[in-house]
Order: sequence, then structure tokens, then C-alpha cells
Amino acid sequence: MTFAEAEWRIEQARANGGHFLRLSRLGLEKLPESLGNLRALKILDISGNRLLRLPCSLADPPDPTALHLHDNEFHQIPEWARRAVQGG
Repeated sequence: MTFAEAEWRIEQARANGGHFLRLSRLGLEKLPESLGNLRALKILDISGNRLLRLPCSLADPPDPTALHLHDNEFHQIPEWARRAVQGG
């Protein structure tokens, strides 16, 4: 799986209303900028990657109500993300 796969999934989610997005286990080291375009996103699964930080664009309202972050390499998780963390 690749960064291109992540971008494809983001585009598919956007086309379908963008409430749920699974980018788990894609080996991502960073998230695509296009993720910030999913304004209706409620559930985001980015578990099982190699992410070090979350993009600030996710903090802009409306922020996700459920985040699956486990099995990444985060140095710290922002306060806004802690409120929505699931399984991490």
C-alpha cells in the first residue's frame, strides 16, 4: 500500500459524503494534505502506520469524533485528538 492508495481512499470518501475513512496499515509516514478537505469526517482510522504527528488541518472544526491512532510512532498527541482517540 502506498501514499497514492491513501489519496485514492480520501477521494472515494469525499465522493461518498466523507463521514468515515480508513487509512490503516498503509505504511504512511505522513497524511495527505487532501485529508483536510473531508469537512464531514466523523471517524478516522489511521492505525498501524508510521506516523509521527497529526496534521493541524484535522483540528479545524468539525474535527473527528473518533480517531483510531494505535500502532503509530507519535511523539505526542494533541489535546483535541485525545478527546476523540479510540483504541490508542
